[in-house]
Amino acid sequence: MLAKAGGTWVAGTDNVSSRGSIANLVPSIGLWTAITVAASCTTIPTPVTAPGARPPLGGALTWAEGWGAARARIRRPDGATATISGNGDSEYGASDSTIVSGLPPAALSAHETTGEWDSLQYAGWLRFGLAARRRLFVTSGGAMTSVVATGNAQWRLNALDGSLALEQTVPLGARVSGIFRLGGGYGLRAYNIKLPHDLESTLANGPFGTTGHWNLRRTDARVEPVLGVILGADVLVLTFQPYFTVAHGNVHDARCVDCVPGVELLDYTQSWGFAAAITVNTR
Repeated sequence: MLAKAGGTWVAGTDNVSSRGSIANLVPSIGLWTAITVAASCTTIPTPVTAPGARPPLGGALTWAEGWGAARARIRRPDGATATISGNGDSEYGASDSTIVSGLPPAALSAHETTGEWDSLQYAGWLRFGLAARRRLFVTSGGAMTSVVATGNAQWRLNALDGSLALEQTVPLGARVSGIFRLGGGYGLRAYNIKLPHDLESTLANGPFGTTGHWNLRRTDARVEPVLGVILGADVLVLTFQPYFTVAHGNVHDARCVDCVPGVELLDYTQSWGFAAAITVNTR
């Protein structure tokens, strides 16, 4: 149980997640389940595909990893305060990752093209969403200017965000183009941060180690640029997608998962992060 007291969030005595008992069964399920769990740990942005002419229907696979520079100040059960840090965009707030997390794709997407519009719908491990692009004009040299809108939601339906961006593609050579976006996003987002080992209630639980962490939600506004390259006539798109938080609301719905009783969350900050993605068109 978790209670809010004096502006802080306090872990109670019965806050141990059912994830602890379930995790003990993971080794018997098999390697594929283990790989899937590892791949599901990071929140990624909407997949980026190339604009322009393509078959009316298509699909793509996206591999991606994300990092959110999270810091939190906590009060330990003995009353001492401590500052912790980790990956706020990881489902467990962990500051490390595993090799197997890069094996399965992070998202599957379907794509449609009609006239000056193209759109996509995607499903990832932690969330799903859609995007729409309107091509505004194309130069004689093949550079293309578009406006792109996206929307995303957590599968748990506890977080929702959207973005609007101006996009520019520039031919760089034979079958190679640069893709750039500058835009902003706003929404209610889910964040997480991992606890020190001695504050976890279930040690070495499951094949990926301990899982004690805070999860929380916060409304924020971001600047969201995209830098990337399109290879092989939009067969492969490589992108680097940083974000910078320019305004945010208060933390709410904070919950301490698999932690010892009496841990308090005093404050949480996360002002920047990034994702790196590879999208392969399967048309």
